[in-house]
Amino acid sequence: MGNLSIRGKEINRLVTKFQYDGKEMCFEISLRIKENSHLVLFLKTNDYGKFRKAFDELMNIRAENELLELPGTIGGSSPQGIYAA
Repeated sequence: MGNLSIRGKEINRLVTKFQYDGKEMCFEISLRIKENSHLVLFLKTNDYGKFRKAFDELMNIRAENELLELPGTIGGSSPQGIYAA
């Protein structure tokens, strides 16, 4: 699957979730790209620093309406796919 390019204003919602995965805290960021669309998992990590960095970058991309490249497979242990242009 190829990359999907969207503008920050196309992100309708940023949804965060904190939960335990076994004994470790897990942090997730999901995106709602359009109104009434399903949530798409963007990032899942046990590293709060990576989560916070990805969240801050997404908030900036959304506020500045910058270009966001979403890889065909998003999520994982690092904020891959966050490229502001």
